[in-house]
Amino acid sequence: MYIAVLRDLMIIVALVVENMRGKMLQLWESLASGEATVAQMILYPNAAALSKLEIPELLSLLPDIENKDILELGAGIGQVLCAIFYHVAM
Repeated sequence: MYIAVLRDLMIIVALVVENMRGKMLQLWESLASGEATVAQMILYPNAAALSKLEIPELLSLLPDIENKDILELGAGIGQVLCAIFYHVAM
């Protein structure tokens, strides 16, 4: 009985996820202008100004990362990871 209920629940979750995926795909297609900007990807029009404040603060919190391997989990769109690469390269 529990297995049948769990199976039915998994089917419902899969249908909900697929429906949400379709809605998110429609949203991104409606926002797409042919140019992938940070503002578009995080859905915030002042993203560039925010990044100018946020990125230096985040970098200041890092320990010494020179000659270290870095694993970033949950990178999002990668603007912080790109800043880390640039910071290490300089």
